[in-house]
Amino acid sequence: MKKILIILCFITGFNTAFANDGWLNILNEGGNNKGIKCTEAIQNAIEKASKNGGGTIFFPAGEYLTGALKLKSNITIHLDSGALLKFSENFDDYLPFVEMRYEGLMMKTFSPLFYAKDAENITIKGRGVIDGQGKAWWNEVYRIESAKGPIPETKYQKMWGEQNPGIVYEPYYK
Repeated sequence: MKKILIILCFITGFNTAFANDGWLNILNEGGNNKGIKCTEAIQNAIEKASKNGGGTIFFPAGEYLTGALKLKSNITIHLDSGALLKFSENFDDYLPFVEMRYEGLMMKTFSPLFYAKDAENITIKGRGVIDGQGKAWWNEVYRIESAKGPIPETKYQKMWGEQNPGIVYEPYYK
């Protein structure tokens, strides 16, 4: 009986140790949830997960300010309830220009909020909110009297699983 109990404890401990394998809490990766820009910490977490074959970047409740993020294959962005991923209103945070496809034409433009090239199995999910703060972009568009149009699809992305209904005011969606 003691052997069975020891084996069960070992198996339970082993499973618990690896239950969150691939999960990176952004607060443990140098990010902050106080609304101070943490693009570098988020991008580093994405790179770290990618080097390990993929993983989930977890955002607990709080406000996270970032610029454009470059996603890799097998990455999940998970926003917990109460998490607000807010994108910067500073246009410089979306440079350098990236290659995008719009209405069948390839062009170079500001990076979108999430950019992926030659990537697959990307998921954005959770009960949090993604705020693209598109007002700054649209004010500029109206100022120069032109429109951006709908979000351009890229030929490089497969299985983009956008499961978060909390996306608000993203500049390319209008």
